[in-house]
Amino acid sequence: MTKLLIGRKRLSEFSSRTIVCPFFTAPEDFRSLLSFVGITKNVFTAETTLGLSVHSQIHLEKCYLTSTTGSGSWNHGWDTAGDAWWGYGGMVGSLLSDAQAQFVAKTYKIVTLSFCPGGLNATTRGGVYQTAKQLKAINPDVKILMYWSACQGGLACYAKTDEVYQTFMSHSDWWLHDDYGNAVQPLRIDVTNDAAVAWWVSIPLGGPDGPQLLDGILADCAGYDVIPNISSTRLQSLLTGKLAMLGRMQQVFTAANGGLVLGNGLAGGPINPEDPHNMRILNHTNGVENEHFAVFEQVNATSGALLKDKVTAGLAAIEAAATVDNSSKIVCGNFWPGPYIGFKNGWPIFAPEDPHNKAPTGTSAEIYQGWQAQLEKYLTFNLAAFLTVAGSNTYFTYFVWYPTWEGFVECSAAPSTCAAPPQWYPLMAKQLGPPTGARVQTAAYRWQRTFAHAVVTLDLDDPLGAGTSIVWK
Repeated sequence: MTKLLIGRKRLSEFSSRTIVCPFFTAPEDFRSLLSFVGITKNVFTAETTLGLSVHSQIHLEKCYLTSTTGSGSWNHGWDTAGDAWWGYGGMVGSLLSDAQAQFVAKTYKIVTLSFCPGGLNATTRGGVYQTAKQLKAINPDVKILMYWSACQGGLACYAKTDEVYQTFMSHSDWWLHDDYGNAVQPLRIDVTNDAAVAWWVSIPLGGPDGPQLLDGILADCAGYDVIPNISSTRLQSLLTGKLAMLGRMQQVFTAANGGLVLGNGLAGGPINPEDPHNMRILNHTNGVENEHFAVFEQVNATSGALLKDKVTAGLAAIEAAATVDNSSKIVCGNFWPGPYIGFKNGWPIFAPEDPHNKAPTGTSAEIYQGWQAQLEKYLTFNLAAFLTVAGSNTYFTYFVWYPTWEGFVECSAAPSTCAAPPQWYPLMAKQLGPPTGARVQTAAYRWQRTFAHAVVTLDLDDPLGAGTSIVWK
């Protein structure tokens, strides 16, 4: 009798469980066996008895069993706007404290984690796993996504001893090269290389208890790219390869635990004439992120004025994405405390002639205090924008930028140590109730939507004035 092993366990120990093997290639001698088991695209179902005899063992050390519990619903309720919170924690040099973990696990329904170890003796995936375990011990229902760029962005965060970093750096054939044969800088994955793609797909769930800890990934750089010295024809081919890679990852998570690939790219960044808002991402994944709302390319870089047609188009894209496949996709939106145009010294900056916004300066405490005021100042505008287009599958996040101290966690006990306002957004805790219908356009750049306990008005001509409001019933 064949001993088909998953790690150290015999296949016959499992019953009606799905086994995922991102790295696995069937040896010639065992094709009949794998055909019997029912392998399809590196995902197959375990049988209690194989009933076949072959001459060896198959060790599938890179395989893992799926979770038996499933991932549960990804949609939110409507009791309060806070039901739609999702968060991104960029951990740099340290993991979450117990108090921070308590806050995160109880505040956000979906949490994306990234980790730059700095001087710590740790790996990036290991840190994410450790934090996921910490959060799920507090709230088993919280959904954890690992940041994992489709372009290998963030590679500089990895410790040089990290196996993930070392593997990628040791395979120069996995690096993308331009039309002249030069490695694209910073280094990024060649999505047309099958071995590179198989490696990329294997990483998020490749560690111990991966399917029990991770519910998906945030795939940054999921949309169209403009890369110097690469032809437009080849750029389209690279996009096709990238989307196929994302689809393969989605298959792995779907089989493992019903998980999510959240592709960042709904709006912002280079515009693909064939798909201006990168909606094609949703043909391959079960979720999409809209990172840019009323910032960067949607802002006049001199005056800071909103480019209202672009902001309008971005909102329409969020609204449309939430209806794809009978509203079965997850849409996560990022909203920001003011019309950013870039960065300086690690913080966002505003346009030089912006009459309403100046980036905070001074001591670290004064900088944090300034950003706390910005976050409070822009909450009504951003929440109104979100609520006008939100479905139960649409999520809201709000902070200065991604490091944990820039608004991801509260710090009311020491308000001079982070950018979050000392009082965590009372507006988000008000009774809201479900929407009574879709938004109604009442002027060229003005919309209104009614909820059971609120009337929401967004006016891009008056974003900070009385024209934009949430009136509670």
